[in-house]
Amino acid sequence: MVYLKIILTFNFLIFVGGVLNSQEPSPASPSSSYNNEYHNNKGNEIEQTKPVNIVKQTQVLVQGNNRLDSSVIIRDSLLDLSKTNPKDLSVAIKNLYKTGYYEDVNIFKKDNFIYIIIKENPIIDQISVEGNSEISDEIILSELESKTRSVYSTDIIKDDVKKIQTIYKRSGFFSTFVEPKYIRLDQNRVNLVFEVNEGKEATIKKINFL
Repeated sequence: MVYLKIILTFNFLIFVGGVLNSQEPSPASPSSSYNNEYHNNKGNEIEQTKPVNIVKQTQVLVQGNNRLDSSVIIRDSLLDLSKTNPKDLSVAIKNLYKTGYYEDVNIFKKDNFIYIIIKENPIIDQISVEGNSEISDEIILSELESKTRSVYSTDIIKDDVKKIQTIYKRSGFFSTFVEPKYIRLDQNRVNLVFEVNEGKEATIKKINFL
């Protein structure tokens, strides 16, 4: 009888131990809370390494300018960075030529940069008139728009040629021819010369009374 009790007690202890062992988490298998934390961390890592699209802003680079500041050139071009197709860049080139400050202008886009390459018009160092005998230098120079220390501008010089011809017409010289020339100097300077061929003075040869 005693022997039977011992066997039953031993079997009971083995049964209880097995139940307790089945309730403890296995060291080789992570718990459910560990699984949740692991997957959450993995998800965060994926979000952090997700590629970000960076939009590069278009920049304007000015080259060739010596006297004029780059900001002034960009302002005078009236360039709109939201409109950079070839037609818009052509309009910006015309805007710079209209100022009369530039001998050559080139604008083009490459990657995210817009290049404005310019060549400034020279500065007039001296102005002289040659070939004039009927009208003095002082009278002619006083009516010209071109002045010493001003920017050499072909448009202004064309107007000055017409002004010289008008001066001669007032004195009866209607066939006067004026040719402007310039002499290149260092430091982007020029001497401006107006060569005048006065022609013949118009006179009245005959008057008829009707």
